[in-house]
Amino acid sequence: MTLRKTLLSMLLPLSLATAMPALAVELTYPCDDIGTRAELSGFGTAVYQGDEGWFFRSNEINHEFPLSERGAMFLLRLDAVLKTHGVQLVLMPLPSKSMLAPAHAAVAAATNTLIFDPAYARAQFEARLDSFRDLGLPVVDVLGQIDKMGAADVAYFFGQDLHWRPELARAAALASATTFEAALPDEFPGSKSFVTRLVPGEPAIHTTNSRLFLNQLCSTVIPAETLPIYETVEADQSVDAFLGDESGAPPVSVNRHQLHRTKPSLTISTGFLREALQSDVASFAIAGGNIDQSLFKWAHSGQAASGTRVLLWEIPYVDRLEAAATLLERTVVPAIAGSCVGTENEVFGVDYTLGETGQFTLPVPPDVAVSGDDYYVALQLSDPAARGFTFSFDYRDGQRDLLPVVREARVGAIDHVYAELSPGLRAELGSISFRAMQPGANAGRVALCRYPTAMPKGAQNGGTGGAVVLTTGQEVKK
Repeated sequence: MTLRKTLLSMLLPLSLATAMPALAVELTYPCDDIGTRAELSGFGTAVYQGDEGWFFRSNEINHEFPLSERGAMFLLRLDAVLKTHGVQLVLMPLPSKSMLAPAHAAVAAATNTLIFDPAYARAQFEARLDSFRDLGLPVVDVLGQIDKMGAADVAYFFGQDLHWRPELARAAALASATTFEAALPDEFPGSKSFVTRLVPGEPAIHTTNSRLFLNQLCSTVIPAETLPIYETVEADQSVDAFLGDESGAPPVSVNRHQLHRTKPSLTISTGFLREALQSDVASFAIAGGNIDQSLFKWAHSGQAASGTRVLLWEIPYVDRLEAAATLLERTVVPAIAGSCVGTENEVFGVDYTLGETGQFTLPVPPDVAVSGDDYYVALQLSDPAARGFTFSFDYRDGQRDLLPVVREARVGAIDHVYAELSPGLRAELGSISFRAMQPGANAGRVALCRYPTAMPKGAQNGGTGGAVVLTTGQEVKK
């Protein structure tokens, strides 16, 4: 065991290399067969115990971060549509928990016969950052910032879950400031004077569902972890500072994800970012929202047109971007473009009424020829609580493209639904149909829109991008 740990410490980057503890037969907590039993619990996935009370979900011990042409084109199209509103996209791919706690992850891997190579995982992650930069997108390098800080034996995550500790929030904020200043040197740092400071007193109890689930899976009570509390205030409290404060949207919007489920964690992370940028920041986070739902909500809430200058997109699971890219491209990109009703970008549209179980079909006029992802549908809703719709794009050559658009309950109400035509079908569109996924009446305006500016073309190798394509007469297999 000593030789394995010695080799591992040689593989770790200097700032993350820590003395490996002795790998005892007994772990901190008795949690028999937790790897399998956790899949049936609230975790919904395998969980592995490392040393010193650290736990890792199966997707936190990962090595691969794929990005195909489809994923790359989604990012380029997202960047292009944001620029139509004067918004700069900045990506913040986040290193995994195992990457920032490699010694603890190595124990979890060794005791569960998992393969974990921290040097390889780091190399793959850094290669993905380079591929994002190759697209011309500003990228926040959190891992590089941690290396620069050079602190050893720092816990950046909580041991029991995937929430950030303040140390990671501060590193991410400093890395963001470096990227913002390089991308928008005339705007960042801003003119505010925010200061983040530790609040005296006892730390707060870190409340998390993960501890609840662990106590259901382990035979002894696992004690709660604690969180030091920070507050961010504006140092300049002068009259001039208040008079100079302009109302309007904060210049920075941050799409955050499940790494910030608890309110103290979200407040601390936002505070460090405000201090580093010296600018107001608006955070958008959805508990359990995965990689996509806060971005979906942000796009459908008209935030791109609010006057914000930067969209900082935290990507906590870089390996999940590939799977989410197709649906995001066909729903979020047109939502950011917005409704075209009454503008020069409206190709045609009609008023519609949808009954409890009905379907509405919008024929494309014979003299109108449209195809490809230069176009999208904007569907106005009188009932913003509708859970979703299935769109059917029927083409004049007999092909049919089915696209389900689902609003997750945690996203909340939205007053429009958007669906982009497939980049993989270049035949002329014949009609557009949509059906509600759940009973409920709806009414409003449905329009076929043209993007307001030339957009990068979607990838062709992905076919319809995950939608179901039928030829006339075929049935969908259940």
